[in-house]
Amino acid sequence: MAVTEFNIQGNAWNNVATGASGLSNTIDLHGRYQIALIGSVNGATTLTIEATLDQINWYATNERIFLVGSGDFHKTFVLPVPFLRIRSSLNITATVSVCATG
Repeated sequence: MAVTEFNIQGNAWNNVATGASGLSNTIDLHGRYQIALIGSVNGATTLTIEATLDQINWYATNERIFLVGSGDFHKTFVLPVPFLRIRSSLNITATVSVCATG
């Protein structure tokens, strides 16, 4: 997947099918650790935030978004790592933007 910047509309997924257990673009946080995710999905899924120090070894975090159907969502959390990505448990169409500060 591509590495993209934070604070850009649709930087993780931009109105695309995620695929079952599909991965978003990798987001380079540039040392920012206060994270906000905003977006929308067209169906039920669980979004799991994954983190890495080196873009090779990825780890699922305890940050998850449980979505029971289509609609908008947001989540804020602290994640002091250089890179993150999102895994969708089911194949849905998603637009997700990652914002970072701090």
